Amino acid sequence: MKAKHKLFFVLPLLTFLFTQLGFTQSGYTFKVLGVSGSVKKLSSTGEVNLTTGSKLQPEESIVVENGYCGLIHSSGKGVEVKKSGTYLVSDLNKTITSGGKQAKVSDRYVNYVIGQLTKEESEDINSNHRKYMEVTGAVERTSTNYIIKMVALSSNEIQPKQYTISWNSNIKDMEYILDVQNLFNESIFSARTKENSAAVDFGPLFAKHGKNLIVSVKVSGRPEIKSKEYSFKQASENLTTELGLNEEASPANFMVNGMICEENNRYMDALSYYKEASRLEATVDGYKVAYENLLKKITGTK
Repeated sequence: MKAKHKLFFVLPLLTFLFTQLGFTQSGYTFKVLGVSGSVKKLSSTGEVNLTTGSKLQPEESIVVENGYCGLIHSSGKGVEVKKSGTYLVSDLNKTITSGGKQAKVSDRYVNYVIGQLTKEESEDINSNHRKYMEVTGAVERTSTNYIIKMVALSSNEIQPKQYTISWNSNIKDMEYILDVQNLFNESIFSARTKENSAAVDFGPLFAKHGKNLIVSVKVSGRPEIKSKEYSFKQASENLTTELGLNEEASPANFMVNGMICEENNRYMDALSYYKEASRLEATVDGYKVAYENLLKKITGTK
């Protein structure tokens, strides 16, 4: 019985030690995702303005004066500081719960995404991202004959839920038709709009017509003005469980979720998370830049 009691004590202690070891290996407790207003770091060397990419250690403090600070914890969880005041990093660290799965985003990829926002990383971000895209087969080599270009990859893995499908086109004052087909070339859903986007609920379409669908866009009455065909495949429904996505809705967590999805080739979900983060915290330029950067990489624009 005594051995069992010792085991019950040792296991939590080991978990704690491994967690602390992770903090040490990453070189920080928190890293700054985005700031707006007056946000400073107070350490033994004095007070400095916090900027995207700054690292925070347990002995330091954050001073907020009518500002906002979004942080990513070394465990991959997002934290936000919105109210004016002084916050000990060690206290913020205590708010991170140990429950749930570890977020599956590497520290290297966090540095990569933040590097795009700060342009302070030593490696060439654009060529590095192209390397990631090429490894996953995500680089587009589309024909110039297609006037309409969808904001998507040639092949996409998505969840069985609603997505807003967008496209780029210089055609003005015309009606677009977004068409979804099954693998038998049968149209199973269409939407007409004069906007450059339309909502598609893929849940019932996957359930009824299979897990592989084809999406395209054309101009009403002008069938020669069209996009290429894009493949949309149903991914596992357990995205949150698989990737350790943060379930708490906040701009910081949406940014972290975007990084997780981007690193795991779920680009449509990554775009959605970045866009929502920038919408909810519009004063943080970095959140919008993260969305725009991924948008450019997917569409192949500069």
